[in-house]
Amino acid sequence: MLNKLWGWVAAAFGLLVALLLFVIGQRNKARAKVDKVSIELQAREAMQDAERATSKAREQARSKAAEQQRNADERTEETRPTGTFRR
Repeated sequence: MLNKLWGWVAAAFGLLVALLLFVIGQRNKARAKVDKVSIELQAREAMQDAERATSKAREQARSKAAEQQRNADERTEETRPTGTFRR
């Protein structure tokens, strides 16, 4: 009778060890997935920051060009260049 009991105890212990290893494996997979998503998020944010910086630089260039054009258009006739560059 005692031998049967030890067999059941050993089987239960083996089952618990197997479940523990399974849970640890699932945890490691979840951590790996979280790390991957985190890296993708950082890459996406970096790309968006770069796009924002590019858009800001374009807007500044447009406003500067518009201001220069406005200043050029407001020049008097005497200060304008002659020749093909005249406006």
